[in-house]
Amino acid sequence: MVILQVGDFYTQFYCEPDQVYDLVLPNFSSLKTLLPLQDTYFSIQQLNRDSADINYILPKFDEAHDTFFDNHYSEIIRRKRPKGLDSTINYLVNTFANKNNMFHQNYIDYGIASIKLL
Repeated sequence: MVILQVGDFYTQFYCEPDQVYDLVLPNFSSLKTLLPLQDTYFSIQQLNRDSADINYILPKFDEAHDTFFDNHYSEIIRRKRPKGLDSTINYLVNTFANKNNMFHQNYIDYGIASIKLL
């Protein structure tokens, strides 16, 4: 993972060996920080990205993972087993697993482990 910081702005990007990436950075003069003295996240645009790219897949995984926690917050804080836990784990494994890419698989395994601990 590469973290790029420009002034008070930062972003992250996943790079894979032997890949070439065409990136478009925003116009930084038009960006505003949310709070003084605090770094602000910005998005970069990746040209020619396909649905198999790690920068497409991992944010989709994060969205599904985070949605599970958002939807079951009250059960989690009461230490109750969230409804749909097993089906969510199966969905994440079946949808996002990639045994051919160790970083990708470790990222997915770590996220799934955080759900299994509930």
